[in-house]
Amino acid sequence: EPYDLLFIMKNRHKKRQHNPPKRTPMGVVIAVIISVMPVVAWPWYMSGFNFSHSNDIVDFLAFVFPVYIILCAYLAYKCYNVRHEITYILLSIMWLSYGAALFL
Repeated sequence: EPYDLLFIMKNRHKKRQHNPPKRTPMGVVIAVIISVMPVVAWPWYMSGFNFSHSNDIVDFLAFVFPVYIILCAYLAYKCYNVRHEITYILLSIMWLSYGAALFL
């Protein structure tokens, strides 16, 4: 078995070869950028929001939403090289969140 103690002791001075990180495909970068673009219109959407009739939780969610979207997009971009599925899940959750935000 290559991971027994004798193998580890013999090979402890050998340097491990690290592969350079792969670049994220341009299609994924474009999908992440498109997913963040609706946040640009967030101030326009919030200008029509009636803060006098809402509760504190709705106000908090309305102000934190752009931060959440930007953080989610950053994580989707960064984790693509490690786990493709997580990127797709995060992008899907972002778009579902946009749909939920319209009901605020």
